[in-house]
Amino acid sequence: TRARARARARKAAEVPDAPPSERRSVRRKAARRKAKNESGVASDETAGAVGSDDGGSATEGGGIVGGDGDGDNGASVPLLDLGGLVRGAVVRRPSASVRSPYVADVRIGEGQGATTETATATETVVLAHAPALDVGGLCSPGSTVWLSARPPGAGGKTSHSIELVSTDGPDGTAGSVLVGAHPRLGEVLAEEALRRGLLNDAIGIGSAVGE
Repeated sequence: TRARARARARKAAEVPDAPPSERRSVRRKAARRKAKNESGVASDETAGAVGSDDGGSATEGGGIVGGDGDGDNGASVPLLDLGGLVRGAVVRRPSASVRSPYVADVRIGEGQGATTETATATETVVLAHAPALDVGGLCSPGSTVWLSARPPGAGGKTSHSIELVSTDGPDGTAGSVLVGAHPRLGEVLAEEALRRGLLNDAIGIGSAVGE
């Protein structure tokens, strides 16, 4: 196993009469590991999150509600930054005007009540892409969701995309949690965690690179 191989390598480095070639191989591997670790620390410390300056808001592009980025080895740098999101409430899915299960009517703006069919003067009902449909029942009429605005000229009928949905946590209504409502989020989080080597101790692999 890998653990036994490392143990043999350490023993070879410590035993004076180990073959010179084996001792040199151990030293070269140790030097490569040290250089790789130092490089990883530098890249994490300079990565920075794109988006909110306060480091604690739900944000697009790559850390979920994150830290300030000042921790050791960049540990508190968000894995995913969603940029500025808009809070809304689901009115219906499918939309009244686009009969696709992947399109929802979502009310945004002050109040965000989803119990009436018409918006108030300070509210707007938008067409939102629902890439994970109802998220296992969490994204239903009345649910609070967080949306990203689609870039101008992106085409299609929707102006927003549902990224997160709020639901009760383990403590019930006293502690709500945010659940990813876009399949892309899990993929980005997993890729970034592997790239930073954050799962090395848990699953025993090194950093990963994309195809």
